Amino acid sequence: MSKKGIVIAAAVALVALYGVHVYRHHRATSEPKPAATVITPGEHKASTAAAEAPAAKSHDQELVDQHSANLEAHKGDPANEYYQRGLAYTRMKQYRLAVEDFSNALKLVPKSPNVLYARALAYREESMLDNAVNDLNAAIDAQKGFADAYNTRGLIYVDQGNFSGAQDDYNNAILANPKFTDAYFNQGTLYMRLKKYDEAKASFTKAISASVPPNNATPDDLSSMKVKLMQAYINLATAELLLNDLPAALKDATYVVTNDPKNVQALRVRSQIYDRMGNSAAAVADTAAADGLGMQNMLDHKQ
Repeated sequence: MSKKGIVIAAAVALVALYGVHVYRHHRATSEPKPAATVITPGEHKASTAAAEAPAAKSHDQELVDQHSANLEAHKGDPANEYYQRGLAYTRMKQYRLAVEDFSNALKLVPKSPNVLYARALAYREESMLDNAVNDLNAAIDAQKGFADAYNTRGLIYVDQGNFSGAQDDYNNAILANPKFTDAYFNQGTLYMRLKKYDEAKASFTKAISASVPPNNATPDDLSSMKVKLMQAYINLATAELLLNDLPAALKDATYVVTNDPKNVQALRVRSQIYDRMGNSAAAVADTAAADGLGMQNMLDHKQ
């Protein structure tokens, strides 16, 4: 394989691997609208459950106990009690219990898009993809323009190898919510996989433009948004590298290194850019920095 071919293969692999790592357990950024007054939108945080502090888990256990007591005492609306307890179970990564609660809620409110969507996320965590797709289909039928459901179904279609279906779903998600950062990102990642680099560049550019924090964003929200923003810039730089737009690629990769100096992937991508530009010294320096950080991260992980 030629040197250029090796660079291209490595660049695409970096984007694909990181995209799978960050977005495989994706959390949609916008909340679905309630289908009935008893079912209010909740927080779907399956993707961040592993990072929850013990205190947060304890809070979720308190919620489980509270909703269990309400159900036993026949207090409140039972559909909403099952739904809210299911969300708590989801955050605790107890997905089978979550599915059971969402199923009980759906017996009472069969067409609630919120409950269908929540159960679909739990099914996905259990790798029950066909079940998840069925619920997402029903949620989309119940609520037209359900951007989160389209986006999540697109991710599952990618897992199943249905790339055309995924493209349609990302387009529908964006049509429903033109500021849906994650849908643009997922669309761009798929285009990279399909080697449609011009389209990928456009998608990542839109993901960056749409990445505006809401007024009520928490510190955790802002931190998560920064991670996604930096990754969008890295992927944009990679697409530009593959299109041989080296000045733009260097600018975008450097933006990440400047704002996140310990970003190993950004350093490796910029090293490839420098190498393509003939700046061997800078390429070697970035590779050395990335290797050093990678080794330190490995040592820190072992401690």
